[in-house]
Amino acid sequence: MAKDIITIDNNEYQQWFQHLCEEIDRQRLKAVMQLNAATLQHYWWLGNDIIQKQKEQGWGAKVIEQLSVDLQKRYGSDSGYSARNLGYMKSFAAEYPDFPFLQVPLAKLQEKPFLQARLANFTVSADGEFVQVPLAQITWYHLSTSDKVMEGQSTTVTPIAIGKSAQ
Repeated sequence: MAKDIITIDNNEYQQWFQHLCEEIDRQRLKAVMQLNAATLQHYWWLGNDIIQKQKEQGWGAKVIEQLSVDLQKRYGSDSGYSARNLGYMKSFAAEYPDFPFLQVPLAKLQEKPFLQARLANFTVSADGEFVQVPLAQITWYHLSTSDKVMEGQSTTVTPIAIGKSAQ
């Protein structure tokens, strides 16, 4: 019985393989970005809920310690629900009470001199989309009040990668 022999054009195969790798990388980055956006939303929601319960019930700071213990029992000690992190979440929600966050228009970012060097390093992908630094590389609690831009009734948050600036 003769075996079917398949001849593969190596050049064609390599081009196809490269295309698959690029698409897999793009899809993985998209998934990371979506996950990080959901994580930020979760941090804000939890911090805001803590603020609301403390106001409604008159609870003090000790409730954060108790909540941390209970959440870590339920979700594990490596879940990110330490008392310190819950405090960061509360501060984050207090600092940015308007939600959801809107993306800052690129034109607004370009007006900030300290961001011009950073923007010069950003690239545009093959499909013309603006490539951003994955939020996984930026810790959420490094957002500061200088990054808040008021536009009508919306508050806008600009995550900035912390690092040495080119001077």
